[in-house]
Amino acid sequence: MNTNHTNFTQAVQIARISGQHEEASLWLTVGRRDPAQFNQQVAALKASAAAELPMPYGLWGAWRGERLVGSLLYQLHPGRTAMVWPVALVENEPTATAEQLLLSFSEQIAGTNVQIVQALISSELPGDIAPLLASGFRHVSDLLFLVCQREDFSSVNPCPRLDFEPYSPAAHARMARLIEASYQGSLDCPAVNGIRDTEDVMLGYRATGRFSPANWLIVRHGPIDIGCLILTEHPSSKTSELIYMGVAPDARGHNWGTSIARYAQWHSGQAGQTRLVLAVDAVNEPALRMYAAAGFRAWDRRSVLLKIVGVG
Repeated sequence: MNTNHTNFTQAVQIARISGQHEEASLWLTVGRRDPAQFNQQVAALKASAAAELPMPYGLWGAWRGERLVGSLLYQLHPGRTAMVWPVALVENEPTATAEQLLLSFSEQIAGTNVQIVQALISSELPGDIAPLLASGFRHVSDLLFLVCQREDFSSVNPCPRLDFEPYSPAAHARMARLIEASYQGSLDCPAVNGIRDTEDVMLGYRATGRFSPANWLIVRHGPIDIGCLILTEHPSSKTSELIYMGVAPDARGHNWGTSIARYAQWHSGQAGQTRLVLAVDAVNEPALRMYAAAGFRAWDRRSVLLKIVGVG
């Protein structure tokens, strides 16, 4: 029988969670932190697991006797990555239990095709970072999440000097080359650049939100490919997300980044979206100045932690 009292003389047992224990584990991991959003978040997890590019989730639990004292939620993403939620523990449970859960999960996931495991930790919950660091994760960056509302979108095409060519299978290699080139000298999360193949990166981009070729754009100045813009849509909130924007090194210095960001706003408005969101490295000062000038404002901050569990 489960009780509210933890018997610390009982050793912790780590095991996968399924069946009748799943709801309790999800509540411990997701619901206890945000009860009002519990049903919505679980529904989103299940919808992602059944999507065209599925992102299945799983749970690991820590037990003392018959009592669930800790839970870890993870989700597998296309592109050989996995995301982990902060480990949730019952009151007074030692943080060592969280470390055991993370280590057990890492050992298990290392036997799959997953290459890296990531965690996004809220700046309001810095205590969630310690177990990750103790189990082999490293802090690689802090992300600022920015938003621009529709009233700040341009009502006319803001950069007629550039052409934006929608993605097609025939243009796939060009898009991949532009993404690779734009990573050179990038100040946005440079610690993670080059860890995964570009094809894996693109697969991860494609699985975010609702994919449409019309939102994956090769940017041209005259006949020359100078960059790329990758957007996605979240229909339930009428939100566009700028997943990635990059300019090739030999095309930099012409303020094209600002033009592309403003085009992303206009493009989102033309699609009926009410806001545009993105994430940017908190130390990428040129990008922050550019986005601020384009009307974006910060609304959240998260720490990114990463653990390499497989080889390329």
